[in-house]
Amino acid sequence: MSESLPPATMNVAMLAADVEGAMLLLSYACQSDIKVTPETATTVTRARDLFADGKLDGDSLANFYLAMQKLAVSVAPVTVAGLRATTATEGSGTILSRLFGGGQPKSSKAIGWYWRWTVFALMILVTVQIYWVIGSTALTSLKQLNEERNKARYELVDLRAKLPKGTALESTAEGIRLTETITNSRNRADAYSHLLVTWNKVHRLGLPERNYTSTTDTAETFESPTDPEAARLDLVLTRTPFVLFALQAYLLPLLYGLLGSCTYVLRMLSRDVRSFSYTPESHIRYKIRMVLGTLSGLAITWFFEPGSETIKSLSPLALAFLAGYSVEILFAAMDRFVAAFTNATANSGGLPKSKARNDSGGKTNAGDEGP
Repeated sequence: MSESLPPATMNVAMLAADVEGAMLLLSYACQSDIKVTPETATTVTRARDLFADGKLDGDSLANFYLAMQKLAVSVAPVTVAGLRATTATEGSGTILSRLFGGGQPKSSKAIGWYWRWTVFALMILVTVQIYWVIGSTALTSLKQLNEERNKARYELVDLRAKLPKGTALESTAEGIRLTETITNSRNRADAYSHLLVTWNKVHRLGLPERNYTSTTDTAETFESPTDPEAARLDLVLTRTPFVLFALQAYLLPLLYGLLGSCTYVLRMLSRDVRSFSYTPESHIRYKIRMVLGTLSGLAITWFFEPGSETIKSLSPLALAFLAGYSVEILFAAMDRFVAAFTNATANSGGLPKSKARNDSGGKTNAGDEGP
């Protein structure tokens, strides 16, 4: 642990920082065409000279801080910390230091940090969204093809029953059409089933899957329940909906909430840099905002029903993005929930609100009764 500086040295260091900060405010006011009284400007510049000579004390020190206070009010909401974070640089400024964030103002480093997080979140979100779309499309198409094939089979059975004995199905146009439909549906379903098998390997991270072997040697067709391919297809059809639901209900809302919070932070950062109001404390506040936005993206769907009037025109994922961008949406939903719960508790047993408050020990005036 480094040794603490003597009080005298600390006071000199603090005074030096204040003098430098006052000069920053005065320079900003001049460049931004902000009116400053001549007395304020003279006091600040004279205090700089007195400090350099080691004579800034007593009345001159008091006048300096009064002038600095007036200067801070004139340039508000710009602050010394904001000017330092936006203009001051760190590092040697070499190519290597710039590669790792050196030689840049703190505000520029923060923008780069959040920009990289936004790009990362967007790439992960797009990847997961594409993965979900592929699985959902393949599963829906496979179910439709199975229904189409089963319907053609039933029609083929009815057609066979209606045909005279000895008449081949291939001799009728309807029989040929139904047979081709069954064959085409089977081929396309087989392609989608293989796609889903590969799709499921992704979330299993390539781990080996149980080998399904036939329990009999008389399996004749793909549709036989003892066929290992049919068993694997049944497993895929059973597992895929759960994976799709987990992605849509949990992972995607988290990612949309993260992207929404990153969008909010970048927007606020651009405003802070433009107004010279960014400070190192803002970095901590924005990081907390990203965590809250990510969690809000997941939690917001818990407070709204899919058919409610509030979100009838918004998808759950769009709502997750909005919750990440503005966590106040989630807080408003939570406040409504708590208010509804407390009101229900106050009215439990058929008691009016005023009587419920009196029974709990509170005093109620005539004008305090609820509606």
